Amino acid sequence: MDMKMLKLSLWVVGLTLLSSQGANAQNAEWNPALFKPADKAFVQQEGYYHVVIPQGFTCEEKKRRLECRSAKGDSALLHLEVVNIPANGTLELVALNYERRFQKKSHYQLLQKSKLTVDGTPAILHSLRYDYLGNVQTPVAVQALYLVRQNKLFLIHFECALQHYAGYVQALGKLYNTFKPAQIDPGGHPVLPRAKTKNRTTKGKPPVPNNLKPFLDGRRF
Repeated sequence: MDMKMLKLSLWVVGLTLLSSQGANAQNAEWNPALFKPADKAFVQQEGYYHVVIPQGFTCEEKKRRLECRSAKGDSALLHLEVVNIPANGTLELVALNYERRFQKKSHYQLLQKSKLTVDGTPAILHSLRYDYLGNVQTPVAVQALYLVRQNKLFLIHFECALQHYAGYVQALGKLYNTFKPAQIDPGGHPVLPRAKTKNRTTKGKPPVPNNLKPFLDGRRF
């Protein structure tokens, strides 16, 4: 087996493990032992979701899009986005449209499309690869998770050089495990819990869930 096929085989094994983790990701309480001091909590500014971003990424929030880049110098990219979709949009159509975008890439290959559940809502984990600018020496690994609530698509997109993917499997599992999308009201707005203080209840600002508080500590984006 040549090196290229070995890397691809290891990646597929990683995808299988990640998919099985994701399918059961939110059926149990978080295990604090899995987290690291440099992991960062993120609460989307409108309250559409909250998540823990694993260490090693620097991020910038742009409206409903969080853009993260690896600090390792390996050009890995991660973004989380909330996107409006038509009223007749379905999870399956979203997955199909996403796949068609990448079918135009050189040497595109769909490796896995898995169905799982995130916070009680069906989701799809989509894994593929292509060769950057058609160069077989620079294969790119892509993984995306998408979930639809009301007329909102929640998208998590990750990509990196295929050779570096194995180093991100644990981080991606942690990201999916902690991703918590909000319920969406008929007007397309997130349903926010009431944040209670000693003297009053604060509305209109996303409160920080208790299980995220250990990861704030001044590191909130």
